[in-house]
Parts: sequence; C-alpha cells; structure tokens
Amino acid sequence: MKPIYRYKLRGEIHSSGCRSLSEFAGRIGVDVSVISRICTGWVIPNEVEHQRIADGIGITIQKLDELL
Repeated sequence: MKPIYRYKLRGEIHSSGCRSLSEFAGRIGVDVSVISRICTGWVIPNEVEHQRIADGIGITIQKLDELL
C-alpha cells in the first residue's frame, strides 16, 4: 500500500522560509533523503528528527504530530 503524501507538512516547511527540502534539511541538520521520505509518508521521524523538524518549522511537537 502506498503511503499518503504529507502536503501540510511540506507547506509548513515552505512557510518557514525554505524554498526546498534540501534547504530545510541543511537548516535542521538532517539528511535531505530522510526529510523527503518523511514528507512522502514512507518514514516516521525518530525523536531527534521529530524535535529538529518542529524547531526548524517553528511549531510545537503537538502541531507536528497533527501534520504527520
């Protein structure tokens, strides 16, 4: 079964000022391939990635959970 793409997460990343996933990945110190797989729904972020993504976007962990 193909996972559901996380459009709202991608939108929040772009709203945070990053023009690409690569730029966002560089900002938060996570490999771009990991961020891509998270956005496409193939991967659930681990605790460290979860916190870095939330901090990078500027949202709470609870809000990020809603996007995932």
